[in-house]
Amino acid sequence: MKSWNLDIPVSLLHEGESLMPKGRYLAAATSVISAAVLGVGGAASDAGAATWTSTHTVNNCDYACVVIFYNSQYGGSRTTFENNKAEEGIPNLGPYTFKTVGAGQGLSVKNHAASAQARNYGLGYNVTIYRNSGYAGPCDRLQAGHEYTYASKLANTYNDDASLYWRDRVQSQGCKYWS
Repeated sequence: MKSWNLDIPVSLLHEGESLMPKGRYLAAATSVISAAVLGVGGAASDAGAATWTSTHTVNNCDYACVVIFYNSQYGGSRTTFENNKAEEGIPNLGPYTFKTVGAGQGLSVKNHAASAQARNYGLGYNVTIYRNSGYAGPCDRLQAGHEYTYASKLANTYNDDASLYWRDRVQSQGCKYWS
């Protein structure tokens, strides 16, 4: 961005004049509107977060990820949750939707997941899908120690999932362990 350093005494300005050139008003207004519409720099943006969503497959996510599918056997629409930091999670899956084309596209991930795939590349932490918001209740845990872990039909959270978390320690009883 070009910097303006104008050493004009305010007393030399005519009434109604500004130190900012007229074109800069439009540029500044356009930037503010773009940021508001696109969610850039706001809380709605995934930028800079340790966990974000994508449409990647489990084979092409860069860090640890879990791909959640609408149907059993990895069918229907999917959303991928990627993570580059251990001990990170999403306490409520309600605002997240299935992103790719297929059955379930546009529906909330919460209470609609049927199968999952995980890639624990780099972090070495398990990813756990919980029945309740806030990382509680029965769960399905996709184990670390394998680069890829598959759950063709979630056992404890089938169409009853509410949160997910990357961690090394046990937080809930009643987990189904997938390896």
